[in-house]
This record gives sequence, structure tokens and C-alpha cells, in this order.
Amino acid sequence: MDALPRSVRAAIAEHAAPFIDAATPGLGIAVVRDGAVAWAGGLGVADPATGRAVDAETRFRIASVTKTFTATVILRLRDAGLLALDDPLTDHLPEAAAIREVAGRRSGVTIGRILLHTAGLAASVPVEDPGALPELRPDALLARLDHVEIVRPPGERWSYGNLGYELLAIVAERIAGIPYPALLARELLGPLGLTTTSYRPDPLRDAAGRMPLLPGEPPQVARAHDEQTHRGDGGLWASPKELAGWLAAQCRGMTDAREGDPPPILRAETLRLAHRPLIPVDPGWTLAQGLGWAFERIDSAVWSRHTGSLSGFRSIVLVRPADGIGVVALANGSVRPNEVAQAIARALLAERRHESRGEVGTVPAGGDADPGLRPFLGTWAEPAYGLRVEIAAGPDGLSLAEPGGTESRPLLPTADPLTWRIGGDGGPAGELARFAVAPDGAIGILNVAGQPYRRSR
Repeated sequence: MDALPRSVRAAIAEHAAPFIDAATPGLGIAVVRDGAVAWAGGLGVADPATGRAVDAETRFRIASVTKTFTATVILRLRDAGLLALDDPLTDHLPEAAAIREVAGRRSGVTIGRILLHTAGLAASVPVEDPGALPELRPDALLARLDHVEIVRPPGERWSYGNLGYELLAIVAERIAGIPYPALLARELLGPLGLTTTSYRPDPLRDAAGRMPLLPGEPPQVARAHDEQTHRGDGGLWASPKELAGWLAAQCRGMTDAREGDPPPILRAETLRLAHRPLIPVDPGWTLAQGLGWAFERIDSAVWSRHTGSLSGFRSIVLVRPADGIGVVALANGSVRPNEVAQAIARALLAERRHESRGEVGTVPAGGDADPGLRPFLGTWAEPAYGLRVEIAAGPDGLSLAEPGGTESRPLLPTADPLTWRIGGDGGPAGELARFAVAPDGAIGILNVAGQPYRRSR
């Protein structure tokens, strides 16, 4: 831990140690700096029965963080031309034709909407026993698709679920022609050197999950899960060190590559798309959703993130690929370690900005902006009323502000690359900011909530 800045070490000491108790006996933590694993370790015990300590190699069930791997496999297939995000699920999974069209059409249940949790599918497959969890192997899951309903119009709104990602894993293995665990190992785990990350339990490496059965009851050892279930949505085991390696892989392509680095997991433009918030989850978008990754505002900064929850385990990962920083927190209990991860993330980002001599998140037109955003940047003027707005860019994407003003609003991408939705609370939140190409071929028109502007400089 000596390699970490003092403020990061202090955040770990202050927030991680108090997290450990009888209900959560162990915590695995890892930190990414400069696009590489800077430190990984643990506190407490992996197995209270033996006293085995948590360390960098202890594996935890990462639960829904598995979805970030599934989404990356799907995006790799898309880049290879083997599927498209607007393909209906039925194009690749004929069994999905059995899904009931209650609130919408099957043709609207597309690969991209499943990634975004906007496909309208029920969250899980109904099973015969209403007291049982919906944990089915792939063949059994497909056999019960005639019990699944489209419960919301596809594309209408976000609603988190597991079923869609289970189906995406089946789609991927159908296209690749090999079982999904082998596909994941070939495409991602092997090339990245994540040699212990897998679906298969390993008693010598794995933490023992702890779960209360009912409020007030003492914690008990969590039940085992069938390794052939939850492949696309929640089944992976991973250590803090290897999960930090996964976060470091998100940074490659957005930070300078080093000699000996594994190849990028995605094309640069696809990696940027994967780490772009596309749909606000709440009105002020404290949380947002992208193509596999979710997003969280911690103070004013946007982090790519995912959490996981499975009986006896809780997980969270936070990463800012453009800054090359990230945090992993894995617990073998039923309390989420989110506050621990957020505290470490704040300290990491403060150090990163200090190293960058006080950079605070927006840059002038040109500057260090993502080249794909530069055509939008600058000052825009409305001649009739003398209104002006400034479009700036930083690690979190585009923002809109009045020149010289103290308040800026994030601009959230939409499916149209020239159209953005205004974020934040109140005022113009939710309105559209639409760019258009001027006669000279450059982006020279901006319409904000119906008010047209022309580029000023």
C-alpha cells in the first residue's frame, strides 16, 4: 500500500476497517492508477470458519459486475460485423419468438435495448415455485421463454433486470459456436491475463459468503450457486487484483499504452461508446445507464461503475478511463461497500487532478478534448436577443453553460450523434440540444430547447 498516495491510504484506513463486522467479515480492495493496477489487498477474513485472511488473490462472487464482461463480448461481436445493436433478439435466438407480447412487440426487443435495460422484458423468468429464485441453466431458461412477458413498451424507459443479459450470453455462444465460458476466456480473460477469473468455484481461493436469512438473525454461510447459471448476468468469481486488471483494460485506448500491455479489449471508438452515459436513471441523473456500464456522479464527477449483489456477496467497481483511475471493493456479506469505494474514488480523483495542476473537468475548445467532441466546442450566439452559450468538454463529455457563469449542465448523448439531452435539475433539464451542419460543411448551428444559435468563435 506504500505505493499509493497518502490521501488514498488514509481513505482506505478510515472507511474500510470500520466496514468489517460479523455480518461482513472480509473486504477485498484494489486501486488503479495511471491505467494499471497500483495496489490490491484485503481486510478481515475470507472464511470465518478457518480464519483464512482476505488478500489480493481471494476470489469473491462479483455478481452483476459480470454484466460488464457480457456487454464487452457483445460489442466485440458487433465490431466484427456478426450482429448489430438494433437487431431484434429473435434474429439470433429463435426461441425468443415465444416471449409474450403483452405491452409491446418482440421486434422492439433489440440487442442494444437489452444492453441498456430498456427492452421492456420482465426482469427474470417466472419459475414454477413462487418461493424459488429464478436460477435456470440455459436450456431450462429457453424452455420457459413462453412464460416471459414484455411488460413495458420496448425503448420507453429503463428498468434493471437480469434475464436480458442471460439471453445475451446465449446469443454470443450461438454466434461463436462455442460455450459461453470458453468464449469469454478466449476473447477477454485469456488475453488480459485474468487466469483465475471464472465461473467455477475454487475452495482454496474463494471467500465464504455470509448472509442473514431474516432481519435480526445471526449471519450464516451463503448457499452455493450452480456454476452453469447466471453466466451472462452474475456468475463470475474474481479477485480484487484481477478485477482491477479488468478496470485497467477499460483505460487502455483512452490513456497512453505501455510496452507489453495486452491488446485493447475494444476499438477506441467503441470503448468510448461503452463508457458514455446514454439514459438517465433518475431526474437529475445521479445514476445513468450505458451499453453495459452504468454511471454515477460522485460530487460533480462522473464515474463508470457497476455494482453486484448475490446471496452472501456484494461488489462495486468504479473507473474513470480517461483519467486512468479505478476502485474495486468486494465484500463477503450482505452490506454494500459502496461508501468505501466512493471515499477511495474521491481521494484518487483529487490526487489525479492535483497531478494535472488543478484541472477541474472542463477544457476549452480544442485543448485535451476527445477528438470526436471538438466540432461541438466553443461559444454559440443568438443574434436576436444577444444570448450566448458555451459548449465545453472534459473527461465526462460535453457540458453547456453561459459564458462566465458558475453553473454548467451536462449534455447526455442520444442515439442521434448530433442530438444531446440537457442534464441536471430544474430549468432546461430534459430539453434537447441539437447540432446541425452549416452550408460550409462544418457544425455551425446549435438549437437549445427550440432556440437557434450560430457559432460565435
